[in-house]
Parts: sequence; C-alpha cells; structure tokens
Amino acid sequence: MFKILAKKIHTGAHVLLWIGGINLGMLGIFKTNVIANVLADWPWLINPTYALIGISTVYIIANHKNSCNLCIDKKTNKTVKNSLSQK
Repeated sequence: MFKILAKKIHTGAHVLLWIGGINLGMLGIFKTNVIANVLADWPWLINPTYALIGISTVYIIANHKNSCNLCIDKKTNKTVKNSLSQK
C-alpha cells in the first residue's frame, strides 16, 4: 500500500516539475506564462499551483538518490557516490 502511494506521489511530483519547467521555458523564450494563462479564470489557483510546483521540486531533489537509475547500482540496489565517473 505504501509503495503504491509513494509511486503516485513521486509521479505527481515529476509531472508538476515538468509543468513548472515548461512554464519557465515558455516564460523565458516567449514571455508567456502558461500557468497564469491556463488558470486565468481561477486566479486563486495560480499561487497554490506555484507552491505545489516548488514543493514537488524540493521533494524530487531530496529523493533523487533513491529513485535515479544513474545513481543506483542495479546489482546492490545502493546509491553510488559518483556514478558518472565509473563509466
């Protein structure tokens, strides 16, 4: 049960991270805030959406070593300190 919930939280955090990244890319390149445009009819949802994106970013950063395929040794299932230098 906990693994299913953890997977859903992890997936949701990744989706919010992607949305935030796309929004920042669009803002930097085209000066268009996609989140504000999509939520224009519900302005009270804009700041909570940004807060969720920020929280999900912190979650992904904090849990990166536990879920990244590049950082986990497949044989021992333990994190590797410097996986890129070992290749």
